[in-house]
Amino acid sequence: MPLDLPAIKSKIADLQNAINTSIPGYAGVLNLIHKELQAQPELIYKLDDTEIASLISGLEKFHKVEVVDVKEKKPVSKKQGSLLSADDV
Repeated sequence: MPLDLPAIKSKIADLQNAINTSIPGYAGVLNLIHKELQAQPELIYKLDDTEIASLISGLEKFHKVEVVDVKEKKPVSKKQGSLLSADDV
């Protein structure tokens, strides 16, 4: 039987509590939430930002990776401020 939105929100709260207290069973809760959200993707849109952050935090801990912001590279000019000579033209 699929979980409803309040039950998923409760499981996300359990996940955040498990992560904060370093309880080793968080992976099972994370797996259950993942399966439910795959089966009912429309529920993702009803989660708030803190709940989504909790899911990302659980995934980062489980996969031992960190999600970082991507920064744009600034264009590098060859010679800034140099004047062109008659030979350059």
